[in-house]
Amino acid sequence: DGLMTVDGTALTGVLRVTPASRLVAPTGALDISGLSLELADPTAFEDGRNYVVCSAPGGVMGSFRQTSLPKGWSVLMSASEVKVASRIGTTVIFR
Repeated sequence: DGLMTVDGTALTGVLRVTPASRLVAPTGALDISGLSLELADPTAFEDGRNYVVCSAPGGVMGSFRQTSLPKGWSVLMSASEVKVASRIGTTVIFR
């Protein structure tokens, strides 16, 4: 099902995600500063969607050491979860 549960707070290595992947720290916080993030198969992800890649009720700390995402994809962080998201459409900047 793509769910990975961890019992520690600080992780190292590469987090290769699929649309079904999710890294969960069931209690406490999760420090992602030792992880690199990449999409295992970018063509499997739908444009215009957000995918939760990790969550922790005690909060997500740090930022990925490195990200390898296709053009148009970005990392969105909140207090307790991290998502990858694609941007579709046109960006207009008003000044």
